[in-house]
Amino acid sequence: MKATAFLFETDRFAIEWPDDPDASAPPGHALADALLRELLKRGATSVVQRVPDDWWEHGNWFFAVDWGDTRYDVRVECGPGDRPLGAWAVSASKMLGCLRALFGRHEARYEVDDEFLDLLERCIIEVTAAQRIERLAADDAYDRLWAS
Repeated sequence: MKATAFLFETDRFAIEWPDDPDASAPPGHALADALLRELLKRGATSVVQRVPDDWWEHGNWFFAVDWGDTRYDVRVECGPGDRPLGAWAVSASKMLGCLRALFGRHEARYEVDDEFLDLLERCIIEVTAAQRIERLAADDAYDRLWAS
C-alpha cells in the first residue's frame, strides 16, 4: 500500500484526552485547523475555512480539501499522550464518489498524488516544527502511533 500517512512528534499541540473519549471530542482540533489553514494558504481549496467543532469521529479529526481536480480527505489523530512530545499521525486519501466507493476498487483511495503528499508534509513541518517525519502506509502509521 502506498505511503499516504505521516507520523511525527511535536510539543506545539496539547494532548489531553477527555474522560469519555467515545462521547467527547478527541485532542487534535487545533492541529487539524492549523493544517487546513496552511493548506489553504498554499493553494488548496475547501468548502470550509476552519475545521468545525463536530468534524471528528473515532478519535480523529477530519476535513476535505481540493488540490487540482481531486478531493482529499485529511485525518489527524494523536497517540495516547504518554510521551514527552505528543505523537501524531496525519493521513490523506482520495475521496471516492458513491458508485466508485460501493462498486470500485477501494484501494484507489490510497492513490494520492505525490505532489499533494509533498505539500501536506511541508504544511505539517510548518505548523508543528516537527524535526522528523516518517511517511508510511496509513495502517502502519496508526499501528505505530498506538503501539505501547
